[in-house]
Amino acid sequence: MMNTKKKMTIEEYHLDALTLRCWNEMETYMRVCPCVLLSELNDRGIVASCEIDMCSAITMRAMNLASEEPTAVLDWNNNYGDEEDKVILFHCGPVAQGLMTAKGTVTEHKMFAKNDPGSGWENHCVCQRSAVYGRPH
Repeated sequence: MMNTKKKMTIEEYHLDALTLRCWNEMETYMRVCPCVLLSELNDRGIVASCEIDMCSAITMRAMNLASEEPTAVLDWNNNYGDEEDKVILFHCGPVAQGLMTAKGTVTEHKMFAKNDPGSGWENHCVCQRSAVYGRPH
């Protein structure tokens, strides 16, 4: 359930869209990952993007007005090599759960993994949401 204070702030300031500076300050200083909150806001029709990305927030708002449905803007990284049917999508945290074809999971981001020798940054708390997007085959 959405925090009443957040809902009141959104209504008080008449916000049509919002974006948070989450990477990586919120994880580093506040020890929280706002991905699930941003996803919930998008599911409720409140356009919310991450990483203080105003262009994504504005684009998501325009698509939301046109479709009257939750929307998402993702960074496309096609580095799966020979697997042509797979891509890596960044900025996945705010994707509304309603856009997923399967339940997502929250995991530690490999970039910040503490248990993987040779990778990660110490003393950071970051999460990564992964899920299946799009139409089922």
